[in-house]
Amino acid sequence: MRSLTDRKMLLVRTCLGEPFVTSSAKSYARPPCTSCQEDKCHCSNNQFYDSVIGDGSWNFRECIVYNMTDVYPEYIVTYNRV
Repeated sequence: MRSLTDRKMLLVRTCLGEPFVTSSAKSYARPPCTSCQEDKCHCSNNQFYDSVIGDGSWNFRECIVYNMTDVYPEYIVTYNRV
């Protein structure tokens, strides 16, 4: 029987590749450059990280991927929050 407090969470498998880890909250349009760490880069090497991990002072770690084929939703977890 479902109640009003039922919550859903996706448990996914994710390939992060070479991640860029940051402790500051910043919005990236694409993964940052490996040289200058900016997403709007004009460097000559044109090598970018594969994903971004936000690992700051908050209670969770946020992983951002930019290629949807790097994520596979494996389970839907239903839980009751009391």
